[in-house]
Amino acid sequence: MDSLILQTGPATTVRLVNKQISGRRVTEVSLMPAGLLDMLADRDIADLYAYLKSLGSPAAEGPKKAG
Repeated sequence: MDSLILQTGPATTVRLVNKQISGRRVTEVSLMPAGLLDMLADRDIADLYAYLKSLGSPAAEGPKKAG
């Protein structure tokens, strides 16, 4: 892998080449704020999951070019 593509918005990305990256690591921490689902009813969580699943995988669609 010679670069990393960051999704910076719904339709924008930024590509960083390896020499711009000081390090990479896998994290166990989710980007979703802790406790966010605690205030939602089970039905709301199911609706949120269905919505997110309907968006598809950005990796499967390919990166969008920064505008």
